[in-house]
Amino acid sequence: MKKSYGAYMTVEAALILPFTVMLIAGCIRMGFFMYNRTFSTQVYYLSALRGSQEKKMDETQIKAYVKENIEILMKNSLFKTDFEPEEITVSPIQITVKKNGVYRATRINPTQYIRIAQSF
Repeated sequence: MKKSYGAYMTVEAALILPFTVMLIAGCIRMGFFMYNRTFSTQVYYLSALRGSQEKKMDETQIKAYVKENIEILMKNSLFKTDFEPEEITVSPIQITVKKNGVYRATRINPTQYIRIAQSF
């Protein structure tokens, strides 16, 4: 005896399948977005940190050094987007890189920290 199924399976699949495909595509797109966001955050902070460790450079040289570091690190990015920072600020206390957020690295003077630690 042959069972006959109505067309309800086709209708249900036609309604559910596009939703499922869009949901999966949205999750993949969100993954790409999160990767770019975390990668750029890491690059900006690391560049600011490297710039904060330079003691023999003046402000313009440090800005150029930080920009150069950002360009070098961005070559390893899987997805090419605009990673040019909006602003790089150098002060005696910290270096700040602004782009979709603010990334700061405190300028470190190892000699000062050693003297402070020895005073205890």
